[in-house]
Amino acid sequence: MSAAAFWRDSNASVNTLHMGNSRFEVDSEGDTFWVAMPLASLQEGNTHRWMIDRLGKAPVRVEASGPDQGYLVLEYTDLDTLMSLTAPDGDLTKHTQRAIIATCLLDTTSTQTNIALRYFAPQYGNPEDSATGSALRLLAAYWRKHRGAETLCAYQCSPRGGLLLSRLDDKQVWIGGLVEKAREPL
Repeated sequence: MSAAAFWRDSNASVNTLHMGNSRFEVDSEGDTFWVAMPLASLQEGNTHRWMIDRLGKAPVRVEASGPDQGYLVLEYTDLDTLMSLTAPDGDLTKHTQRAIIATCLLDTTSTQTNIALRYFAPQYGNPEDSATGSALRLLAAYWRKHRGAETLCAYQCSPRGGLLLSRLDDKQVWIGGLVEKAREPL
């Protein structure tokens, strides 16, 4: 989203972001920037002992996406349980190469589903990511499958925190968030 905001700021006619071999549609509504990504597919998974040993709690549901280096979505019962999870260290790679997206339902309204998430990927050098838009791509598919949700408002419960949005259309998921400009050059 930051890249989309930068390019839209420097050239308002930009509506496609090119990164490597990938192309993403971008859009903005005020200070909220949106990036369209392909819908994710998920398959049911199993709870393993290492999930309890490494994270501290057993999930109520497990789903996987992608190859062995893809993602695991672990659903927990509530926010207190999600917040009590222990961020795994590099030993996680003894059990899986997948990034872990831990989530729980906060509440539902008539227009959106409110969820919380944490994102763990110590095998990629970051035990817990602060705001992970790509995780919402999977959670949009997950919560649509299990709750019929078409839109999400997601609070990322990392130490820095983050608020992310998603909305689904027929062929893709739009991931959005507020992008603030840096006050000073880096």
